[in-house]
Amino acid sequence: MEIVDYTEPTHRVGREASCIAIVGEPGTGKSTISFELMKAAERGLMVLPDFDIWAETCPTIEISSAKSYQYLGIKHHIYNSDDDFIYIHKYMHNGMLSLDDARNYIPKNFDNSWFKKILRRKRQHMLDIVFQSHGFMEIPPQIFPFITDFIILPTDSPEPRKKLFKTTEQYNAVYKAVQTVNRLKKTSKHVNRWVKL
Repeated sequence: MEIVDYTEPTHRVGREASCIAIVGEPGTGKSTISFELMKAAERGLMVLPDFDIWAETCPTIEISSAKSYQYLGIKHHIYNSDDDFIYIHKYMHNGMLSLDDARNYIPKNFDNSWFKKILRRKRQHMLDIVFQSHGFMEIPPQIFPFITDFIILPTDSPEPRKKLFKTTEQYNAVYKAVQTVNRLKKTSKHVNRWVKL
């Protein structure tokens, strides 16, 4: 496990099928980092809870059309229901899926959801996944077992709960990064840390 200083969003995720949680308060750069990661992956789909600046920046995708997934660059989709993930599971391969405000996409019946199928098959589909959240309490507990990396930005959120992590070592690494970022945010709002688990 390592903690890496992360100042430029140029990390290439590659084919490791990473599951990255970006945690930070509004305005600290979560969406910008996610956008840069998708650019590095050469193909990204940003799922949004509602229309925002990123929807204006990126073209929309016809979520149910297989041909719509044959592109390079970044597209967006405004979330309707867990059924959206049927098509993402079926057609989105070899790229990066970014979920803005992660808590919006976790269905009540998580274990039987298409969303969980995407998480479980991410390596086979060569699909990296990014979750953006304002704080640790807004990351649904069901997601923690799948997270391989954290990007931690300044946040006023309560500390992560120890029981959500697989090991004490993972928890300690994330806790240390949170403490470091929050201490350094006095000098820069955009300081962040990359924690690989």
